Amino acid sequence: MWPEGNGWRTVDEMAEEFERKLNEALNDFKEYRPAKETKPTDIELVLDIQRRNVPKGHSLVREISGMSKKALKALLRGDEETLDLLKRKLVEAVTNLHLLDLPDGQQARVFDGTKEYGEFVFASIICPVILYGKPLPEKLPVAFELLADPKTYAHCIIESFGEASRKMGEFLMRTDISDLDIRVAARQRFIALATVTCNVYKERLLEFDPQLKAGRFWRSSLRGMVDNLGAIIRRHVDTLNHIFDTLSARRAGL
Repeated sequence: MWPEGNGWRTVDEMAEEFERKLNEALNDFKEYRPAKETKPTDIELVLDIQRRNVPKGHSLVREISGMSKKALKALLRGDEETLDLLKRKLVEAVTNLHLLDLPDGQQARVFDGTKEYGEFVFASIICPVILYGKPLPEKLPVAFELLADPKTYAHCIIESFGEASRKMGEFLMRTDISDLDIRVAARQRFIALATVTCNVYKERLLEFDPQLKAGRFWRSSLRGMVDNLGAIIRRHVDTLNHIFDTLSARRAGL
């Protein structure tokens, strides 16, 4: 435990607060998920695509997501051998996902609304930022192509960063408190990830709709979502900074 104001708080309590703050931030955006619309003329085609390829896609998404989380832990622990192996497997799995036979314009409808959709975006967009420090558009174009509606895209970015930060927080909370070096290194990586994620995808959203630059959208628009994404990132960084600063003071005997 460590001091917090006039009382004491356990690691579990800090973890609960971290997740609560994340959920509060993400709940603000639930209302902005676009309604699902499927034209009657497209129903037969979509159902056929789902029967043939969605099960394969979901399996690959789960595989990619699992490897992404393992890769994040290997990165934080400095396990370069495991990280290199996972990088190769991730590229192979994502390539296979791209090879699924999904007609143009139907990808978003197939994946949208599935529980794996957020995991897919996390794995194929956030993961390369974690592993390489930048997106890999030459390897992961489908991450952008799947999202025909820019509002869906913006919403998934927010959810995906939330997922990445939650996993990072969970890992940190389980790490031995005495191993402060790992936590300090992880904090630096987290802040770098947050900065890169926010900047890269803000530019990407501007590419989706240049009118954003003219400021013609309001709170429920992409601009509002991007600005709030930055606020979420700052919130998580502040939470982690508090955890690390408290641990540092405790270790120094203050």
